[in-house]
Amino acid sequence: MTSAAGNSGDWGGLTICGDASTTAGVDAQAEVGGFIYGGTNDADNSGSIDYLVIKGTGAQINADSQYNGVSLYAVGSETTISNLAIINGSDDGVEFFGGTVSVTNLYLENNEDDSIDWTEGWNGTVENAYISHTIPDFSTVFEGDKVNGNPKFNNITAISTVGGTALQFKKQSGATITGLSLSLIHI
Repeated sequence: MTSAAGNSGDWGGLTICGDASTTAGVDAQAEVGGFIYGGTNDADNSGSIDYLVIKGTGAQINADSQYNGVSLYAVGSETTISNLAIINGSDDGVEFFGGTVSVTNLYLENNEDDSIDWTEGWNGTVENAYISHTIPDFSTVFEGDKVNGNPKFNNITAISTVGGTALQFKKQSGATITGLSLSLIHI
């Protein structure tokens, strides 16, 4: 999925709204299009993604906000997401808004804000991720915010040629991270 030119910020990105729990409550309203998400079914099945490449996301929503490459609003554990690449986005690569969904085999390259961002008590897992930053001004590899749902990250590699922040946890947020490699490579 890409725009004709494939440039950062050309189009919105993929948004999926589910029925799993989120600290935003039942029938919460997303900043993106006013979509309704959130419920009580943590086993929610919002479909499956396997082998998808997304390029050039991050179009402006308003003066303060852009679309993410992939936004997962209260998506549940019966949803399957694997072999997903998000490249050249002008905001986050993937953001989890509550829910219990897990992702396997994630590739993130040159997303200008956070590569992986979570909030609203998300408690899924990311298994096998490779993150690359070769352009300046990206924000972080991981950003966790608000209530700690204790998501899990296994086998994560992040490489940057431009420096930057690796891990950022705000308020009560946290995570369990196993097998993390962070590298700054000077070219």
